[in-house]
Amino acid sequence: MAERNNIRVFTSTTFRDMVWEREALAQRIFPQLREECISHGVVLTDVDLRLGISEETSHKTFLETVKSELNRAAVMISVLGERFGWIPADEYDSVTALEMYTALASPAMRLLVFRREAALTRELAMGLDGSIFLSEPELEQRKLIRRLDHLGVVMTPYSSIDQFTALVTERLRAVLTEMYFSKWGNVFISYSRKNVEKAMRLKQLLEGLGFNVWLDLVGIAAGEEWPAKLAEAIKEADVVLMLLSRASVSSEYCLKEVIFAKKKNKPIVGLRLEDMVLPDKIELMLGDAQQVAMPEDQGFESVVEELAHGLRMQIQHARQTQCT
Repeated sequence: MAERNNIRVFTSTTFRDMVWEREALAQRIFPQLREECISHGVVLTDVDLRLGISEETSHKTFLETVKSELNRAAVMISVLGERFGWIPADEYDSVTALEMYTALASPAMRLLVFRREAALTRELAMGLDGSIFLSEPELEQRKLIRRLDHLGVVMTPYSSIDQFTALVTERLRAVLTEMYFSKWGNVFISYSRKNVEKAMRLKQLLEGLGFNVWLDLVGIAAGEEWPAKLAEAIKEADVVLMLLSRASVSSEYCLKEVIFAKKKNKPIVGLRLEDMVLPDKIELMLGDAQQVAMPEDQGFESVVEELAHGLRMQIQHARQTQCT
């Protein structure tokens, strides 16, 4: 499949006592929202480590896996009940608590927390093996819930599986709408540091028109991992917008970004910040890419509608091509 917007949803629950919720997620919630995502050019991937992590898994391996998956996820759905869950060897906190704390430490993570009411637990436990149910929350689980409450984490209660299904669907759809459905697409801005103020202003204007905009405000000097982050951002972009100036066309990094974008078949739009003749290598890289010129005596406001139209056309064309 061609690269498209991909949202990963990490699910965190205790295992044996949450089979009803896990079934609702796997058979009702995710299939419905996955279909809605497809119509918006988005791929929804749900991640449930309980299906691949056993109690024999080492503490170190587990934490590395959780951190890796949560770094890739945009949303975590956490379902809390009365049980604290499995505690890895040499660890005080349970798997569920560790996943929660890892998500809370990520500023970009959307955390959706749902709490099963005790009456539902008692109802579900009737006629079943009571060893996996508790009439009162375990002590450590009570501590976890108090800690989350102190941190201001919203925990949405539910008293039936149907209510759980409706609440999770509603809240996850709201996140998807905000992040993807109401957006035109993802725009990666390639620019020179000398044009950072203009790039930031353009980002603000484009976001106001419904685009997701990725702008590198950290820089290559942030460390060896940053080029990989740039590459990932370009791969996830629907279109690359290059701010053309004397500084950017002579920038090694801007050239690398455009070359990588071409390699990944990303459409490119150029915005001329200055009246100039493009170097041959840049003109060759841009090819027949659409270009918009900004009058030097005016701001972005004078061309932002024309630019936005060009970006939308490129995104729509790219998505139509991916679907054929």
